[in-house]
Amino acid sequence: MPLEMVLQLVDSSVWVISDKKERMKVTRFVLLHRSKDRFEDEETGAIKTRFNSSAEQIRNAAELPEKWKKKLYETIKREDEVYITDIIVRDRKGEFFKAPDIKIIVQ
Repeated sequence: MPLEMVLQLVDSSVWVISDKKERMKVTRFVLLHRSKDRFEDEETGAIKTRFNSSAEQIRNAAELPEKWKKKLYETIKREDEVYITDIIVRDRKGEFFKAPDIKIIVQ
Protein backbone atom coordinates (compact mmCIF):
# COMPACT_ATOMS: atom_id res chain seq x y z
CA MET A 1 0.00 0.00 0.00
CA PRO A 2 1.16 3.55 -0.55
CA LEU A 3 2.55 5.33 2.51
CA GLU A 4 -0.32 7.84 2.56
CA MET A 5 -2.92 5.05 2.80
CA VAL A 6 -1.00 3.27 5.55
CA LEU A 7 -0.88 6.48 7.59
CA GLN A 8 -4.68 6.77 7.23
CA LEU A 9 -5.04 3.21 8.50
CA VAL A 10 -3.09 4.08 11.65
CA ASP A 11 -6.07 6.16 12.80
CA SER A 12 -8.71 3.56 11.92
CA SER A 13 -10.10 0.63 13.83
CA VAL A 14 -9.37 -3.01 13.20
CA TRP A 15 -12.64 -4.79 12.45
CA VAL A 16 -13.72 -8.13 11.09
CA ILE A 17 -16.88 -9.07 9.16
CA SER A 18 -18.04 -12.68 9.07
CA ASP A 19 -19.13 -14.52 5.95
CA LYS A 20 -22.72 -13.71 7.04
CA LYS A 21 -21.93 -9.97 6.89
CA GLU A 22 -21.94 -9.63 10.71
CA ARG A 23 -19.43 -7.31 12.31
CA MET A 24 -17.51 -9.17 15.00
CA LYS A 25 -16.00 -7.59 18.12
CA VAL A 26 -12.20 -7.58 18.18
CA THR A 27 -10.97 -8.75 21.58
CA ARG A 28 -7.24 -8.90 20.85
CA PHE A 29 -4.67 -8.34 18.13
CA VAL A 30 -0.93 -7.85 17.77
CA LEU A 31 0.57 -5.06 15.68
CA LEU A 32 4.12 -5.65 14.44
CA HIS A 33 6.13 -2.91 12.71
CA ARG A 34 9.25 -4.03 10.84
CA SER A 35 11.33 -1.00 9.92
CA LYS A 36 13.74 -1.52 7.03
CA ASP A 37 16.89 0.40 7.90
CA ARG A 38 20.25 0.88 6.26
CA PHE A 39 23.55 0.97 8.11
CA GLU A 40 27.25 1.03 7.35
CA ASP A 41 29.18 -2.15 8.14
CA GLU A 42 32.07 -1.03 10.35
CA GLU A 43 34.47 -3.66 9.00
CA THR A 44 33.86 -3.32 5.26
CA GLY A 45 32.30 0.14 4.99
CA ALA A 46 29.53 -1.38 2.84
CA ILE A 47 25.96 -0.13 3.20
CA LYS A 48 23.71 -2.98 4.37
CA THR A 49 20.04 -3.40 5.16
CA ARG A 50 18.36 -4.88 8.23
CA PHE A 51 14.90 -5.00 9.78
CA ASN A 52 14.24 -3.64 13.27
CA SER A 53 11.00 -4.94 14.77
CA SER A 54 8.67 -3.63 17.44
CA ALA A 55 5.31 -5.04 18.47
CA GLU A 56 2.35 -4.24 20.69
CA GLN A 57 -0.45 -6.51 21.88
CA ILE A 58 -3.79 -4.70 22.07
CA ARG A 59 -6.56 -6.15 24.24
CA ASN A 60 -10.25 -5.21 24.43
CA ALA A 61 -9.85 -2.43 21.90
CA ALA A 62 -10.06 -2.15 18.14
CA GLU A 63 -7.68 0.82 17.87
CA LEU A 64 -4.03 1.39 18.55
CA PRO A 65 -3.01 3.26 21.70
CA GLU A 66 -2.15 6.93 21.08
CA LYS A 67 1.57 6.35 21.80
CA TRP A 68 1.70 3.74 19.00
CA LYS A 69 -0.17 5.96 16.56
CA LYS A 70 2.31 8.76 17.25
CA LYS A 71 5.29 6.40 16.89
CA LEU A 72 4.07 5.07 13.53
CA TYR A 73 3.34 8.57 12.20
CA GLU A 74 6.90 9.60 13.05
CA THR A 75 8.79 6.51 11.91
CA ILE A 76 6.94 4.55 9.22
CA LYS A 77 8.44 4.85 5.76
CA ARG A 78 8.57 3.16 2.38
CA GLU A 79 9.71 -0.49 2.39
CA ASP A 80 8.60 -0.99 6.03
CA GLU A 81 6.22 -3.82 6.86
CA VAL A 82 3.18 -3.75 9.14
CA TYR A 83 1.54 -6.94 10.35
CA ILE A 84 -1.78 -7.21 12.15
CA THR A 85 -1.72 -10.72 13.53
CA ASP A 86 -3.28 -12.98 16.16
CA ILE A 87 -6.63 -11.26 15.66
CA ILE A 88 -9.17 -12.78 18.05
CA VAL A 89 -12.83 -11.84 17.58
CA ARG A 90 -16.11 -12.66 19.32
CA ASP A 91 -19.44 -13.20 17.56
CA ARG A 92 -22.93 -12.29 18.84
CA LYS A 93 -23.19 -15.63 20.64
CA GLY A 94 -19.97 -14.94 22.54
CA GLU A 95 -17.89 -17.53 20.69
CA PHE A 96 -14.27 -16.70 19.89
CA PHE A 97 -12.62 -17.03 16.48
CA LYS A 98 -9.22 -16.25 14.99
CA ALA A 99 -9.31 -13.96 11.97
CA PRO A 100 -6.71 -14.13 9.17
CA ASP A 101 -3.50 -12.12 9.57
CA ILE A 102 -2.90 -8.97 7.55
CA LYS A 103 0.45 -8.04 6.04
CA ILE A 104 1.09 -4.58 4.61
CA ILE A 105 4.23 -3.58 2.76
CA VAL A 106 4.61 0.20 2.57
CA GLN A 107 5.34 1.50 -0.92
